[in-house]
Amino acid sequence: MKIVLNGRLGGTTEIDDLFHPTIIAFRKSLNDEFEPIVPGNDISTIQYFIFVNGEVAHYYDEMGVLNPIYLKQKKEVRLDLSLANLSEKIKAREAQDILRNLLKQSVKTIEDLSKKKKLDFDARLFENAMEAAIDKQL
Repeated sequence: MKIVLNGRLGGTTEIDDLFHPTIIAFRKSLNDEFEPIVPGNDISTIQYFIFVNGEVAHYYDEMGVLNPIYLKQKKEVRLDLSLANLSEKIKAREAQDILRNLLKQSVKTIEDLSKKKKLDFDARLFENAMEAAIDKQL
């Protein structure tokens, strides 16, 4: 399974400097865990878009896992992880914890979407791989 983790950072230097390496580290651990598994026939890629508000761009007003969609032709799920209203004084550990929690929440969102669309998808296998990837970031 392929996991794609993209960051859309809103333009505050402190936030950008904090999240860029965090996203890279999470991307690597997610790819390491998910590359060898196949949790079903209907989803081959999950694409996360991480949105962090800043001085230049404002994306969302609420924090959470938002806008899950399934693209049948591509066998892809896309979701937004919104980290709205963060303080510029946020510490690296807090940022990692927030991202970790949103990724954990996304497991349930993807499971619900797969049930709603009646997709062949092993949510337990996906959840176990996500937990292993997140544990690498502790």
